[in-house]
Amino acid sequence: MLKEPKKITIDYNKHDYGPILRTSGIFYFKKSPSFKTTISFLNYWKIKRNLDITIVASLREMNGALILREKLEFTNSDVINYTPNVSDNFLEGSVEIEIFSLEDMVIPYIGIIVVYESKYGISMVHTYGRTYSNHEIEEKKTLPKGEESCCHAFLDSDETESFAVVHNGSVPCPAQEIQISILNYKNQREKYSFTLGALKPYETIKLKPQDYFPDLDNFLDGQPGYSSFSFHLNNSAFPRMLTVNQKKDLTDFQVTHSNFNLSKHNTPKLNNEKFAFMSVPVLKDANMEIIVYPDCGTGDFEITTNSGQKISFNENKAAIISQKQYDGHFLTFEKLNDDIPSRIHTGLRISKSPLRLDAETCLGVYHNQHQQKRFFWGICASNSHVTSKIFLQQWDIGDLSKQKSPVIIKLYSDNSFESMEISIDPKILHNGKYVSELFPNVEQFLGEGYGWFTIFNEYPHYMVYSSLENEHGSITFEHGI
Repeated sequence: MLKEPKKITIDYNKHDYGPILRTSGIFYFKKSPSFKTTISFLNYWKIKRNLDITIVASLREMNGALILREKLEFTNSDVINYTPNVSDNFLEGSVEIEIFSLEDMVIPYIGIIVVYESKYGISMVHTYGRTYSNHEIEEKKTLPKGEESCCHAFLDSDETESFAVVHNGSVPCPAQEIQISILNYKNQREKYSFTLGALKPYETIKLKPQDYFPDLDNFLDGQPGYSSFSFHLNNSAFPRMLTVNQKKDLTDFQVTHSNFNLSKHNTPKLNNEKFAFMSVPVLKDANMEIIVYPDCGTGDFEITTNSGQKISFNENKAAIISQKQYDGHFLTFEKLNDDIPSRIHTGLRISKSPLRLDAETCLGVYHNQHQQKRFFWGICASNSHVTSKIFLQQWDIGDLSKQKSPVIIKLYSDNSFESMEISIDPKILHNGKYVSELFPNVEQFLGEGYGWFTIFNEYPHYMVYSSLENEHGSITFEHGI
């Protein structure tokens, strides 16, 4: 058995990875007559830093057995939409994407997206898991234990079910005791532990709370629940999880990723700063709620809306801010009687149709000490089945004279090395514009595949988002990479 690690500090702005010549991401994969998995990525290595790379894709069964390994190349464009070409009518497992370079790539995980299309639903999430490189294991630059909180409200009911997906790394993982905790909307918490058998190398497993909480439906009482998991992967893989809500008839499927349980991990506090803040677009044609997740740092927190309303939350109490309460204004966050931590998990819950599952995406809070960034990339589409909006939100920090600097947007397709480019006022994107509103003839340019966009702005205090919306009223939403 692994020794219980000491509580560690998670600092999101420190990157002590050493030379990175391999980056990777591993994703849940499913194929059926009514379900498609697409791994989509932009050649940002070339676009951003002029790096030449080699791409290797590995398809594996749930038990980790290798089915297919192939080299991928940007032969026709700077975008790859990859779905393994296998003859099976039904297949479930994982796809690992590995990137190799002769030059330092700085970050060991890749900035790409997986898109899941069910009969009626569409959902996406950026890279969530990865297998460690051998040198990371040898140098002990690994996270010894997964203390994960699901930034996704589980929705177990007569019609829906929830589970988390975990990918083991390159070495076997011994049997272990796993702890699951679930908090309901009444702020009641139930805990359960069970023994998970040994995992094979690269094995993928599903953890279903319903299997361990027989009365989960009644406990949740038709309302979202919030879960956390304690486990390990024998230092072989980053212990991030894919969290899933799906219809039991398999017609709808929504995902996001888990995140650090900040009641179990430390995160640095903001010296000399009392507040953090949050700002997200208002989706005028959708219902939306801002979620502030429990399993945060210990102590009591308070959110202040633009109207002065105070909303409390803590590690055993989530907060939900309606679109009317938010109304497109900043939300400020304060920790009572203490300095505020640099990280608080928030999310956005969105719905365009009562017939479809809500989309939920992990976000966060910002502050004066956040990492500055001027260049982002994100996924998009514009065809008869799937459309996209692009959003940009600026914050009033630093040199405000640069806020009016034009935003340069480039658009890339999967069928040509040509790109489209525009320069616009960033305010135009504050609450989103469809790609078709920004670029003429974009349907012909992008075709039926997923495209990608890049955004550059001289003002380094902003965030980019994009959506995918299908013909059945399903929507999915992600922040830029």
